[in-house]
Amino acid sequence: MSPLNQNRKMQKSKEQKYSEWLGRLREKSAAGISIIVEGNRDERKLRELGVTGPILKIQGKRVAAWVETLPEEVIVMTDFDRQGAEYMGQIKRIGERNGKKVDTLHRVKIFSNTFARCVEELPVPSQNPAEQPL
Repeated sequence: MSPLNQNRKMQKSKEQKYSEWLGRLREKSAAGISIIVEGNRDERKLRELGVTGPILKIQGKRVAAWVETLPEEVIVMTDFDRQGAEYMGQIKRIGERNGKKVDTLHRVKIFSNTFARCVEELPVPSQNPAEQPL
């Protein structure tokens, strides 16, 4: 297989994985599992991507105290940068210490299959992979 064909196959595979994990995120959200984001633009982007369930925003909150008030199960979808990683670590550590189920896998799988590093940059999956570069 030529390097060009390998690259196309890998790109298609990444887009398929991104779409699959985004679909799983939508399903969990529709089932009532809350998704945690950093701010308003992140919430708007997830709505644009078809997330219909509860979205909780960190913006303006003292994270340590706020985590204790979270539902029993949450999905962390903070940005894939240093600040997002810090938020994720705090939420996971404090949440699990308080008996909550904190899912960080969706964040890792979604961001690892796109070039986006912020929730607001996540691409809307296209029907034609050539239309939407990841």
